[in-house]
Amino acid sequence: MKYFILGIQHYLAENGRLDNIFTDLYFEKFTECLDQVAMTFPPLTKETSLISTRVSEEHLWESRQLGAHSPYVLLSTLVFFNTKYFHLWTVDDHAKLKFASVVKVLKKGRGKSSTEVLKPGSSGGRSPSHSILRYTHPDSDEKVYEQHENLETPLRCPVKLYEFYLSRWQLHLLSFKISPEPVRRGGDLFYLLPERACVPDSPVWYSSIALGFDALGKIIHRIKMVKEICEAYVNDEIPS
Repeated sequence: MKYFILGIQHYLAENGRLDNIFTDLYFEKFTECLDQVAMTFPPLTKETSLISTRVSEEHLWESRQLGAHSPYVLLSTLVFFNTKYFHLWTVDDHAKLKFASVVKVLKKGRGKSSTEVLKPGSSGGRSPSHSILRYTHPDSDEKVYEQHENLETPLRCPVKLYEFYLSRWQLHLLSFKISPEPVRRGGDLFYLLPERACVPDSPVWYSSIALGFDALGKIIHRIKMVKEICEAYVNDEIPS
């Protein structure tokens, strides 16, 4: 079903329509019904290698359900990357994520231990290097997950999309003369509710209010229907 709906969304996007079946408020009744279907999708399991879905990550990019096309699509993209690479499998896992949990580091050369925390505005100054988003699993201080910079396709880069997400929220804080850095270090937020009146051209996309549990759940339920997410779960070393 989701494969078919993504095809409709892809057709709309290719023909210049800005409607988003998955996120626009006037499709809310539909997304509620879709969520009920998504919740009946076969649960992720480590006991079988059978992946019962035709929906791939590429289908999401093609239908503009991943990327920075709108505030909600960008949120969905962060949830997707955090599920795939940080192995956050449940709504509770995602709800517990904080800005302070994610550290941006610069990896120099090919050595695994050669890293340094990037300061705002710093490019590291050394080559070869690339940026990484790093997350330490709360149940194991030794288990570290990483999202690597995509140098070949910047528009699909987890690091750049995370930075863009922060920039669209930090302008909200600065408008109230609040420094973003202390809030990021000490806050309990990560997924933020989009501003009600914002449009893609707005400089500020997000408020300082957490995205609702139900809205976050809808995104995660759909993401679990993607082949690459199922594969990541099967290969995860930490049992759920």
